[in-house]
Amino acid sequence: MINLIKLKNFEGLSFRVSAKILSNIFTLFYNLIFSFLIPRALGPIGFGLFELINTNVNNLINIVNGGTSGAFYTKLSQKQNDIGLIKFYSKVILVIISVLLIVIFFSIKFFDLDIMLENKNSSRYIIFGFVFCCGLYISNILKDAVDAYAITIKNEFLIIVLKGLGALIIVYLFFSNNLTIDTLYYKEMIVIILITIASFLLLKKNWKKKFSNEYVTSNPSQLISEFWKYCHPLIVVAIFSSISLIAERWILQIFGGSTEQGYFSLALRISSIGMLFAGALSTLLIREIAILIKKNDIERIAILMKKSLMFMYAIVASFSLFTCVFSEEIIEIMIGNKFTGAIISLQVLSLYPLHQIYGQYTSSFFMGTSATGTFRNIIIFSSLFSFLATWLLIAPSNYFGLNLGGFGLAIKTLFVNIIFTNISLLIITRKIKLSFMPFIYHQVGVVILFLIIALFCKYSIQYIVSNQLYNLFISGIIYLLIIVYLLKKIPFLTGLKKEEINIYVNKFTPFKS
Repeated sequence: MINLIKLKNFEGLSFRVSAKILSNIFTLFYNLIFSFLIPRALGPIGFGLFELINTNVNNLINIVNGGTSGAFYTKLSQKQNDIGLIKFYSKVILVIISVLLIVIFFSIKFFDLDIMLENKNSSRYIIFGFVFCCGLYISNILKDAVDAYAITIKNEFLIIVLKGLGALIIVYLFFSNNLTIDTLYYKEMIVIILITIASFLLLKKNWKKKFSNEYVTSNPSQLISEFWKYCHPLIVVAIFSSISLIAERWILQIFGGSTEQGYFSLALRISSIGMLFAGALSTLLIREIAILIKKNDIERIAILMKKSLMFMYAIVASFSLFTCVFSEEIIEIMIGNKFTGAIISLQVLSLYPLHQIYGQYTSSFFMGTSATGTFRNIIIFSSLFSFLATWLLIAPSNYFGLNLGGFGLAIKTLFVNIIFTNISLLIITRKIKLSFMPFIYHQVGVVILFLIIALFCKYSIQYIVSNQLYNLFISGIIYLLIIVYLLKKIPFLTGLKKEEINIYVNKFTPFKS
């Protein structure tokens, strides 16, 4: 399968970004299927349980991982032929999974999770979640290694094929009335195992071709020292951030129940679709920053950050503001009346990807420059603030809260993200000698303009078309045409000059004839 693609001349960041974007276009359709068919089949309670288990297990992985995967990726990007590094981190992965297995075992053994999760099969689902999330963890490490070796295009093709298989399985299970939590986990585990195997084989082939006779072997004690220097601030980051995320989900579960969990999970799942394109770039950006830092090319880092941030913010804003204005139509048409309680949460969380863009990019900078101490301090403070805000918004009045359920968690998620990503951005702009205020003007200006356009499309079409589905479809087309036109004609929206927009478009479309 790997030999189906011959892309020897496709090198450099632009081609790898293009491969990521093409892959994420497909992933967009996959996530649409996931976001709309699975909630319909599972209902708020079942979907909330599925998302809660996966979220908690993934955050446990982040705690035990302690930032080591980021250290591995950065070191591998700088020294690709280090077999000692690869062997060392393989052992680290085994230790991480072993620790997780022990934690999962004791959690099932000593906590009455059936009552807490409102499901008598919760222990089985937790084990399924453990297998799936560990597979996802390993596949992401392999995916980062693929990016480090600049063989992104081939790997993204494999991911498209295998996720396509997963999408077909979901569609079949849904229309045959066999889509349950059990069958969903079976599908997830099969697909992630296949993706992991495919990425491993691709890496193995690349290693034999390039480094089988030209490799170095770092000393394990030296690697332990380097990893500790890189990771020891991130261990604190992982503990605080992940425990905060686990705690807020359990606060929602305890005070709101599985239904509110399902509402919030659905809103977060739909809103995250807007992050697909930007998320694809963050890993590549870490690699480029690591290389540029090694060259001490601060000027190039500043250019890379500014151009990428504003451009991707505008792209994601086009999706987010449309979703915010049309939240009611999206949920009622695509998912049904069982999730009407999620509409208000979606209206808030649809704006979350906007500053998640900044979060992805600023964390990329801190990780790529090994400025993990600063990153640690920001995360600790934001985690503590986040936990306090979560309690005040979700807890009932007799526990000094506002009892807002999933909507309260949505408000917290959005505003904490806005505050602390901009704090991070302020720190970075000072380091690379960029002006901070243009970013703020850009954030506010783009949101206001796109919001006005979305509202205009919605309410102007309502006077002509009363059918909800037709209104959504026609408004979406008109909105898209207006946004594309404005992005090309107004440089402020993308942070690029008109001639730079044309260069940008040409640069990141290498597959055209």
